[in-house]
Amino acid sequence: MSATKKGFTLIEIMIVISIIGLLSIVLVPKVGSIKLQSKNKNVSTNVLLVRSYLDNRAGKDAGLYSDYLDGQNTKSQALERVLENIYNDMTSTFSESDALINPFSGSKTINKTETAAKNSSSLKSSILLYYSSDNIPKDSELDDSSLLPKGDNIRGTTVIVVYGGDLAIKENEKYVTNGGYVLYGIDDSGNIINHYLIRFPALPTSSSSGSDGNDEDDNNEDDNGNTETIADLFQSNCLNILGDSITNDIDIGNNGSGNMNINGSAYFQGKKINFVQNTDVSGNLTLVGTGDGSNVNIGVGNNNTLKVNGITNIQAKDVNIKSNLDTYNSIYILADHDVTFYNTGINANLNGGNAYIKSGNDINFSTNLSSSVPVNMIAGNNLKFDWYATNITSTTYLKGKNQVYIPQNATLGNTYIEANTFNYGDADIETSKLNTYVQNFSHGNGGFLKPEPEMQSDSTPEPEFVNDIATSKYQIKTIKSDISYNSSVNPYDNNDPNLAVSVLKNPDENTLKEVLTSQNIDANKYKLVIIDGDINISKRSINDYSNQDITLNNFIIYCTGKINFPTDSNFSNVTFNNSSIITRSMDTKLQSKFSINQLDTNQYNHNIKKKVNQYINQFLN
Repeated sequence: MSATKKGFTLIEIMIVISIIGLLSIVLVPKVGSIKLQSKNKNVSTNVLLVRSYLDNRAGKDAGLYSDYLDGQNTKSQALERVLENIYNDMTSTFSESDALINPFSGSKTINKTETAAKNSSSLKSSILLYYSSDNIPKDSELDDSSLLPKGDNIRGTTVIVVYGGDLAIKENEKYVTNGGYVLYGIDDSGNIINHYLIRFPALPTSSSSGSDGNDEDDNNEDDNGNTETIADLFQSNCLNILGDSITNDIDIGNNGSGNMNINGSAYFQGKKINFVQNTDVSGNLTLVGTGDGSNVNIGVGNNNTLKVNGITNIQAKDVNIKSNLDTYNSIYILADHDVTFYNTGINANLNGGNAYIKSGNDINFSTNLSSSVPVNMIAGNNLKFDWYATNITSTTYLKGKNQVYIPQNATLGNTYIEANTFNYGDADIETSKLNTYVQNFSHGNGGFLKPEPEMQSDSTPEPEFVNDIATSKYQIKTIKSDISYNSSVNPYDNNDPNLAVSVLKNPDENTLKEVLTSQNIDANKYKLVIIDGDINISKRSINDYSNQDITLNNFIIYCTGKINFPTDSNFSNVTFNNSSIITRSMDTKLQSKFSINQLDTNQYNHNIKKKVNQYINQFLN
């Protein structure tokens, strides 16, 4: 007898349907919430990128505004002209692969309108430009302001409102006051998030026409011909490590443990850069290996992650990556010899801008690669993808002078491959379109190319490497021989209401502790600390207790030697707020977290920058 098949009863089916319904009620809102959080985070990233852009042009716009007013334009007329100038520049700067994307609408459009209206119409743009004839508001007025554009109809938009301010007379010269930008994003609910006030520097009109208002001393070139001053460098990057091509190594991280948060941009150069811990950079990250034997090493192969929201620039003789790499803007890697993404079970997720990787010899990509942006890889010898998943949804340019080797199944976008030999083993290579300039095709018994490649009679020019990274762009300065140093906690200059200055030579822990934690210096002041030699920032140099979180506020540190955070410092976390550091070398062996938050552009204004440059010129060669 055959066995009777038994199906589900109606009750059992109803129970299953009920469970599925309950799960959907619980899980679907959570999935939606996660997606919204991700999109809101993308809005915040866009705001940070625009903030860096506005920081760099504030002096220029202040000069233009004062010139237009001096030319007998009304406030509104002057602001219209400034707004048009910003709009034209932004449409060029934030375009094509560098365009900012509204995460809710997908728009890359930059819109401008002449005045900030209470109820703007629906403008599904990535950036929205306005102007206001009023004086720039206070920070506390932004959250509840009814004058600023906001609302669900412009969610995901980065909004810039330009305030011209007034011309004031001082010592027979005209100055711009109360002008600048209000910058913020609009979240999924239509509310203002990540708002910033970026004030125009108070510059005389005689220094305008697009200048930054610095005096003659501020604009002297350094030995390399750079016009960027030390005060500018403090503002551009909250962490600067300026090693040389002979002796200086940079060791960031404790062999993979610990975390680093850089809320701003960072610039590192040295003969060897070891970047071996979880790191989150909200701005741009530049790593420059200097000298013929230089190398940049990222990660130690234990699943650390380097995340960069701004532009990533890496240059050295050899570049070695053993860490998860998450980028949200353009990434440029340039190596005189090899670029190697090691086989350590890691992932490279490239999102935003474009990716450009070029080597003088080999590019070895033994890493899972996922990219939604154009990918350009150019190897002087061999370009190899070794047995890991590759998924590129945008245009792809692959060039190996000798060989391009893709042995694993790969999905690519509109693709161009150039090589003497294209070897795809037994892999299935699927592209939206495949153009090749290849002398020889090599593959195993299996594998296919879909669609069939279109053979070109001539090579396609390489995409332009648009980001120029100058090796040894900066050099650390030395202390002048005839200066006097601080011998106690009393700063060299504490009379200024906004800036205290200390000059130290190889300070011991007690002296360093006095300077870093002094009760004799107003906590709200910036503390410019110039250090001749090396320092150890240990628990004894801050306090006498272990396992304590350490927070240092308003520090501007210039160190001609090396800053060490030794392993035995035993801090829970070390945080520099509203601070910036320039040093020759750095070694962090912290087990927990090191954080540094960029200078507040409202507090670190033109006058402070000018004084910082004056003291740097006074004490340093």
